[in-house]
Amino acid sequence: MAKIVLPDTSLCAIVRDELDNPAGGIKDFVDSAMPFLEAGVIVDTGSKDGTREALEELKTKYPHLKVYDHLFDGFAVSRNFSIKKVQTKKALVLDADERLTKENFKKLTEILRAKPKKYYDFKCLYVYPDRKNKEGFIHNPRLFEISQNLFYEDFLWEHLVYKTLHMGILPPGKEINVWIKHFLPPALGVLGKTEDFYEELEKGRIVVPSETPSFKLWKQRNPKRADY
Repeated sequence: MAKIVLPDTSLCAIVRDELDNPAGGIKDFVDSAMPFLEAGVIVDTGSKDGTREALEELKTKYPHLKVYDHLFDGFAVSRNFSIKKVQTKKALVLDADERLTKENFKKLTEILRAKPKKYYDFKCLYVYPDRKNKEGFIHNPRLFEISQNLFYEDFLWEHLVYKTLHMGILPPGKEINVWIKHFLPPALGVLGKTEDFYEELEKGRIVVPSETPSFKLWKQRNPKRADY
């Protein structure tokens, strides 16, 4: 059976210390997406756990994957660096602890063919290892046409904006029934990541994930990954 490839679309991701994570780690992340896309751009923002070395190995498996380095200086700046490296018409933005299934990619291919739009908004399912899954918030759109006027803002809780001479805002994306699965660690891991990482970033402090006390807790694999 021929592989499903999203036309003229690149995976676009920023990563740091993702050798292992609740969704299965950086190798699983690349393996789950690159067979279905024409190209890939992954920006490593300063990994110290072996992620960068793993990406170099993955480039030999996926020649259409390009890997860049850009030391983390905020989520918006890092994402803007990544989308500037995209050479296809569209970008699909995913994080290393998020997954789309083969069925999702097939559906996306059909949507792009039948209902072409500039921006697509996805739904998100938070997958917990120790309690019921639930719908959660993610920044949208996740699939969009690259434009020099389209870029991210905000250091921590980044979002896309579209600016012109008249300060236009990003039009609403086409909401589609495609669910990104966001895999989370156990409750203690979620708490540790919040306290050791996000709260420190909110204070304006640059944090290296692998150097935080709770790093191993919030990188624990989620056994529900096998369900998808």
